[in-house]
Amino acid sequence: FMVLTLPTMEGKQNGIHNQAGSGCSCHYGSSATLSENFPSTYTGGQTYSIQISVSGGVSGNNGGFNVVVDKGTLSTPGVGIMSVKIDSSGQSATHTTNSYRSWSFDWTAPSSGSGTTNVDIAVLTANGNGGSSGDGWTSNSITVPEAGPSNTAPTASNVYISDTVDSSTAISQAYYDVDLLSNYVFYDADGDADSGTQIRWMKGGTTISQYNNVNQLSQSATSIGDIWTVSITPSDGTDLGTTVTSSNSVEIIDYDT
Repeated sequence: FMVLTLPTMEGKQNGIHNQAGSGCSCHYGSSATLSENFPSTYTGGQTYSIQISVSGGVSGNNGGFNVVVDKGTLSTPGVGIMSVKIDSSGQSATHTTNSYRSWSFDWTAPSSGSGTTNVDIAVLTANGNGGSSGDGWTSNSITVPEAGPSNTAPTASNVYISDTVDSSTAISQAYYDVDLLSNYVFYDADGDADSGTQIRWMKGGTTISQYNNVNQLSQSATSIGDIWTVSITPSDGTDLGTTVTSSNSVEIIDYDT
């Protein structure tokens, strides 16, 4: 009986490959808490440093883990770093000793176009009694989709204030009974449309928030002696570009001025 059971005990203490999907089902006791830092999305061929740890469960320092990926390659950046070993397929990582509760290894993502990677993780806190009772463990399955194409933020240029629609002239003064209009040229390298661009009207250098994103500033908002400028922060609905302030500032004047 001892001869038959000894290899199983040693196998657990030295790690088991390709069992994360089933969890640590041979052990029973309390539950534990898993921490991992697999990326939310991956870039094809990029190498990520992965940290796995387990907390809670039973007291002490004994523990174990198994991580299985269905795409990409697992590796250790150094020989036996944090007592981790990788199987011959490069898709399963486990411990070599039960003396740790945190482990590190690398995951090189699959080539571009490979689609979503599935990851199974199982971690265990052991009480060190050499048996399977009283241990705490948990498992989780996550997916890591491939990152989509990167987005280029848009730009705004030729930002100025006018007092008539479609005017190409930047003014320096405006009568108190006319509206002010913001003008700018929107450009997006990806061909995305103008979406969510931020317009900020400033009086004397202070943003007047009640007029945020108003393209045409009504005459009712201005008073004689005001100095107005406008800034544009272009948006394509995904990213904001660099804020550009109008090339001109406009003084509000009376007809007697």
